[in-house]
Amino acid sequence: MSSSELDDPTLQEAAETLQQQLVYNGEVLDIALDSLKQYSPGSQSLAYLDSSVHLAYVLLRMLESWGKKKGSETYVRQKVTKKRRRANGVYNGYSNVILIQ
Repeated sequence: MSSSELDDPTLQEAAETLQQQLVYNGEVLDIALDSLKQYSPGSQSLAYLDSSVHLAYVLLRMLESWGKKKGSETYVRQKVTKKRRRANGVYNGYSNVILIQ
């Protein structure tokens, strides 16, 4: 059952809040994907692997559908590149000029 199928406005608001927390917090998504990476065949069952794969799949599908519905409202900040320090001095942003201090 998706949040759009709920008749009670209180439950629909709670479902939307939970989806926003999953999207903006990101820890749950990281944990779900890390559980797939750390699966060990000898000590964990195939049922655990099946559940982990299903959880990761459902979370990613939910994120995809949420992005299609409300993705135009989100803002993604562009990554800013940092200036690198050189061993001999400070790199000042020009291609071949190094200031030696």
